[in-house]
Amino acid sequence: MPNPSSPSKRTILLLCGGFSVEHEVSLNSARFIAQHIDKTEYRILVVIVRHDRQWIHIPYPVFLDGEHQGDPVYLRHHQGVTALIGDTICEPIHMVFPIIHGTGGEDGSIQGFLDYMNLPYVGNDIFASAACMDKIATKQILLANGLPVVPFIALSRSDIIPTYEQACRDLKSHVLVIKPATSGSSVGIAKVHQAKDYDETITRALMYANRILIECAITGAEVECAILGNACAMASGVGEIIVHNADKMYSYDAKYHDLQEKQAHVHVTAVTIDAETQERVRTMALRAFHVMTCSGLARIDFFVTPDGIFINELNTMPGFTAISLYPQLWQHEGISPDALIARLLSCAQERFDQNKTLIHHYTQGGRTEKDLAPGTLTC
Repeated sequence: MPNPSSPSKRTILLLCGGFSVEHEVSLNSARFIAQHIDKTEYRILVVIVRHDRQWIHIPYPVFLDGEHQGDPVYLRHHQGVTALIGDTICEPIHMVFPIIHGTGGEDGSIQGFLDYMNLPYVGNDIFASAACMDKIATKQILLANGLPVVPFIALSRSDIIPTYEQACRDLKSHVLVIKPATSGSSVGIAKVHQAKDYDETITRALMYANRILIECAITGAEVECAILGNACAMASGVGEIIVHNADKMYSYDAKYHDLQEKQAHVHVTAVTIDAETQERVRTMALRAFHVMTCSGLARIDFFVTPDGIFINELNTMPGFTAISLYPQLWQHEGISPDALIARLLSCAQERFDQNKTLIHHYTQGGRTEKDLAPGTLTC
């Protein structure tokens, strides 16, 4: 095994890929981020998580060139140091940027692992990641805190599926949106306009998750607000997606394959809602961010209708591709991609340092918990 190097710069592990359907989106996001990390302060190690869940180290310049071949690696924690280990590498890691979208990246899985390895990481913690990834849990928490969400029916595989007519009646809509509860980037989401397509769409959604939602289709402005920070987070201006495909949905294809914007047009400033409504969206976005105990970053999506503002979902690791709205919104606010990445790294370190001050074991009279007899521990 090679000896660990001792670079003067801090080393960031850029963890990307993953085994979800958003693997390729993650790689594109990672390249964008890599190009905007301050190289005078940080060294970058890139690891791609393959579809088979194996971790592969890709040299940074090779990764930027689009190559995905490399050597298997793993993280090891020993004597207070966490290092990236492989046949040709043994490097201490100081921070992780887990730019993995979807299952295995935004659902708390990787966050729990990095907490266990005692590493600071960019983005939300286990709870916020898991709760926001689950669209049903998100809606239930927001509703419990008085925040408006799109009306919905929650279902699992074991539930009796309501008929199309029942769902329409309960949701007061003849157009329904069916979506997996735990997928991202609009994967598995479809609109249903008639009964003959209903069962097939339900079956397809259940291919992506064990729980699904049936929502009433909302007609209104589709807007997004970016959040940056921890306890003192700030909201960006409000961007808007103008969708003009047949389904009037900002689908996976429209987000990532429609570079000519034939299906949808992304505006960094809202074009169909007034300034007062935009300010209400920003205020609601910040409240939702804190209600869901988010930290670091999130993009919060809304529908604005004549009947009011509805929160659609919170994305805890939004896309960072060249066409992604999250970095565009901050650039419009005067925060460059370089400055944005620097702030995210600072937020990660801030949360990590704060968590180090927490008491993780009980003491009594100067003794630790292992010194106390059973039944004598108090808190």
